[in-house]
Amino acid sequence: MFVSNQLSKFLVPTAIALVFTSLAQWLTTETDRLSARHEIEFASGVAPTPSPTFSSPPGTRSRHPNNRATAATSSNRSSNWIADWQNRSTRWRQHIAGFWSDGKDRQPKTGTISSQPSPTPSLLTRTISDRHDAQSEAMSRLFSTPDSPGSIAIGAAEGTRTQIGGITPLYWGHRDPANGVTNLGTFSYQHGARDARQADSLQLERLKQQVAEIRRQAAEAGVKLSPLELVAAADLANQSPEAGYAYIDNLQQAYDRGFRGIEALLEARMQSFVDPETQNLDAVGFGNNWQKLRQDQLRRLSKLQKTLKAHGEI
Repeated sequence: MFVSNQLSKFLVPTAIALVFTSLAQWLTTETDRLSARHEIEFASGVAPTPSPTFSSPPGTRSRHPNNRATAATSSNRSSNWIADWQNRSTRWRQHIAGFWSDGKDRQPKTGTISSQPSPTPSLLTRTISDRHDAQSEAMSRLFSTPDSPGSIAIGAAEGTRTQIGGITPLYWGHRDPANGVTNLGTFSYQHGARDARQADSLQLERLKQQVAEIRRQAAEAGVKLSPLELVAAADLANQSPEAGYAYIDNLQQAYDRGFRGIEALLEARMQSFVDPETQNLDAVGFGNNWQKLRQDQLRRLSKLQKTLKAHGEI
């Protein structure tokens, strides 16, 4: 008897809950079907069930001026009735779910995606601005002073600085092997500076303008430059301004032809010494010799890469 009473206490509520669940599901299905039907009929401008009072014989124009309004009113009434049943069935489902969960987890869980606000135009603008600021900070970090990593890397390629930033004897002045002019400072400046320190100051300002132009070209071409690619461009402009201005186009073409890594930078730099009008190599300082040019450019790129690694930039 005790077992029978316990079973009845469990089975009766279970049976009732199953009945209500089935009824709620059936009502929901029916109301959804009716709702969809009325919405389709209303969208087509036809009343769900024409009333005999307002109907017109086939082939004649209705004299009633408010047929569409009447259809809308009828549809609204049906929609209200349907909405009421939907609300009731929803409450039944919640009640039954609450019965089985014993009051736990009754609140609906909000999805991660739906709970996140969509980005506003101001946030998107801020994101673009932040990206631009990050690139500006990178350029400032690389070339803010003659002792910044990018400046030291170019000096290492020129032979005037060590990879960790030290000064070599060539820093104080040396003869340019190509044209015989005296080079001064980190960047081998040869345009009449008083001393090596002034040479650094003058060439760094010039170099910043060249780098700004290179970044502008890259932005227009949709090319995102890595620190090594940017410093390689600056080094090329420091070595030969004309070649430096052709670097971005040649870098993009090198990547399109399948070059990657240092080989892409090497190819871009070598092609930048080609005269666009004659398509001939224009590197007088290397005797217009491809092999000599390649050796020099590869040596410089190696110095740039090692120096930037030593300073944690790549």
